[in-house]
Amino acid sequence: MGLPNKNSLRNFVLSESDQNESDRWAGLCAGWAPFALRYPRPKYPVTVESEKGQLTFYPHDIEALLIQLWNYSSIQSRVWIYGLQGDRGFLNSWEFHQTVLENYVYSKNGFVLDIDPSFVVKNVPVKAVQIQAKKLDGSSYEVTAKILYAPETLSVFQNEDNHLSTITYSYILEFDDELLIGSRWTSELQPDLVWNTIDSVAWSLDDKSIDDFDYTLREMAPLLKKKAETVGKYGQVLGLPIYQLYCRSLGNFPCPIQI
Repeated sequence: MGLPNKNSLRNFVLSESDQNESDRWAGLCAGWAPFALRYPRPKYPVTVESEKGQLTFYPHDIEALLIQLWNYSSIQSRVWIYGLQGDRGFLNSWEFHQTVLENYVYSKNGFVLDIDPSFVVKNVPVKAVQIQAKKLDGSSYEVTAKILYAPETLSVFQNEDNHLSTITYSYILEFDDELLIGSRWTSELQPDLVWNTIDSVAWSLDDKSIDDFDYTLREMAPLLKKKAETVGKYGQVLGLPIYQLYCRSLGNFPCPIQI
């Protein structure tokens, strides 16, 4: 598998976007966040044999390949979403509260959150939510939600659970008996989007074309090389070899992805 020069990915991104319209390029957080929500980070370097000798992939190399795979795979077309859609505006407080209940309090699944409605998109994987509610006059409640999410950059020697970042939102919920009749944000900062992918593993379309046939590992090697050369021209990657690297990078930890 040929390796691109260090500027090729950057040049590809710039060539696909108008540098005078920065909003056309949204970055890679839409790939990193759903992966980081489900799976641990790569931990150890992995050395493989190539045609030119040994090649070592370090944990952040493997993480970068995973992000690229998840960001551009067909999994991004299979999402559920609340919040900003067209000219609708940012996420309303009831949609946020309902998402927290359904995806963390009840099911412990977590979700991806764009943490503020600014021009810059910042999708983060929400690992935990701490909810407090205080009853006001009548049937109104002031709710405080403390969001704990995984940071984008972290040393492989650090325990992610001990280094979660936080952000806090507050809002009012108004009820008539048990019927919700109104809600509004009270915190200055509000989230913009909440979403998640439906599928738990991302694959490229070229992975699917390989999977359609019954190949032995020896037969698959030249096919993977040919596919990698093709998709690499477009800044894409293949999931099958990347997941192999990922599983090996976890050391003795059982691989959570079945390949």
